[in-house]
Amino acid sequence: MKKGNFKKGIIGLACLSSCQFFSTAFAVDEEDSLAFRPKPTIYGPRVTAGMFYQNHRSSFGELDFFMPLFQTRRTLFFGDVRGLDYFGPALEGNFGGGFRHLVSPDWFYGLYGFFDARRTADKNTFHQVTAGYEFRSHNRFFNNNFYYPVGTRSKGDTSYDATELRAADIFQNIYYRVGQEEALQGTDAELGRQVPFVPGLFAYGGAYYFDSHSAPAILGPKFRINYNFNNLFHNVFLINHLEFETGVSHDHPRGTTWYIGGRLNFKLHNDRTGTMEDHMTDYIRRDFDVVTEGNTKEWHLLRNNNGTPVTVAKVGDISALSNAITQNADVIAVNGIISGINSAQTLNNNETLTGKDYDFTVNGHPFTMNLSEAGPKRKPNQDNGAPKRENLKRRLKEGAKRSKKYRQQRRLATNTLKSRRAGARHDASQTTG
Repeated sequence: MKKGNFKKGIIGLACLSSCQFFSTAFAVDEEDSLAFRPKPTIYGPRVTAGMFYQNHRSSFGELDFFMPLFQTRRTLFFGDVRGLDYFGPALEGNFGGGFRHLVSPDWFYGLYGFFDARRTADKNTFHQVTAGYEFRSHNRFFNNNFYYPVGTRSKGDTSYDATELRAADIFQNIYYRVGQEEALQGTDAELGRQVPFVPGLFAYGGAYYFDSHSAPAILGPKFRINYNFNNLFHNVFLINHLEFETGVSHDHPRGTTWYIGGRLNFKLHNDRTGTMEDHMTDYIRRDFDVVTEGNTKEWHLLRNNNGTPVTVAKVGDISALSNAITQNADVIAVNGIISGINSAQTLNNNETLTGKDYDFTVNGHPFTMNLSEAGPKRKPNQDNGAPKRENLKRRLKEGAKRSKKYRQQRRLATNTLKSRRAGARHDASQTTG
């Protein structure tokens, strides 16, 4: 699927989902739309603690503080601080707020924004701003988020360094990449619905798109289910509810990613009304972290000081070697053993001959590129690397045999030497007598 079409698909999903939501949400009696409870709800603070396992990256813990700042009967302004701690060097903090407006007893909408700071597993720090909107009714949910990096968007990361050879007119050219980890901008959208006949179980489906000028686009579908154990802590002070969640997504750079875990929610005012007022302090749905990726689309041609590309010739015989010298290849990489050299082969100025690696530096950044393997070619041997179990047994057995034979030979030699010395002493005693 083309990126442009996918972007349009996400926008279309957002518009279609919004229309479907509103067509359902407004299908209530005008009289019922104002039938709020005579006693308004006091929205208290909420604390949510979560723990999740993720397959591609390490597991992480989550702590979310939701704090009402100003409220009326229908409107709630709030602040929200969230932290994620991965098992490793990665950390993230989200600092934001927003408001939610209760349109009727059956649905509300909300707007929110965050400032995000993330330290990645490679110990690089990135920042971004997040903005989003949401609609929620008793049995439907929709939200759409936008993510935009601010400050330094890329930082050096040697794990993304790379070199490769590409075909040229005569020989080959060297291409290299100075590794960078980049923060990506993007958007996601999600539509959810309560599963019929299973109270508390919501199923969600959506899509996401993130890109950068030098990193591959990350785009794909996502799905998740969330089950709310509403009645598990019905009479427990402060504990509001426990929820279980699992989700899966798939894109080309990261493959299939899935997670599983749960959240425990604590509320100061734990009264339940059975209306949408219970959800005015719900957890805000957004991407877990600042999305980063390596600059794998960015390649540069290695050039000489005069601006011409560095050419590489791989040779395996005297004819190819002579041709590489004649054509003035910058780097000549020898494979195997070249025989039949009857006269001296003189290299040109600034010409390099290597039997293995070629080292070069670009703006102080060093690279080592393996080009060839000079010397006699090794025969394929199944014992190379980690020996198989049967080979290891055979080696141990042969070693024991050699050791036993050596000990026998050593014992025989010692006995022979002793016999000779005894004979010598006997001859000497007879001569003396």
